Amino acid sequence: MVATRPELLATCEKGTKCREEVVEWMDAEITKQWETAWEVVKQTIEATRLTNIATIETGFDRTVTCGVDFPCCEYSDSFMRNLKTSWKQDNERLKELHTKWTNLELHRQSLIETCPASDF
Repeated sequence: MVATRPELLATCEKGTKCREEVVEWMDAEITKQWETAWEVVKQTIEATRLTNIATIETGFDRTVTCGVDFPCCEYSDSFMRNLKTSWKQDNERLKELHTKWTNLELHRQSLIETCPASDF
């Protein structure tokens, strides 16, 4: 929420130029702040994806151990193979979605550069 500010006083040409420079600086700073925030979001998504892969691999290894330790388990070898196949397919789909998302973000950035005066 932006606080209510008093009306600015009239300025001479140098004062107007100074204000314009301040507005340019603010725009640049805010843009940098949002770019940094966006990078953090992308890095968090990538780190989470990598952590998920490690968790899935560890989980699969544990489920294999369960089958060895408890051969009377109700999960068949084919079920476990199918489960790992499903996990791999899900991981590939996640990679595809991440790539698509990255491409859309690049396209969005190019639109902003092409039409900087537009309100996105």
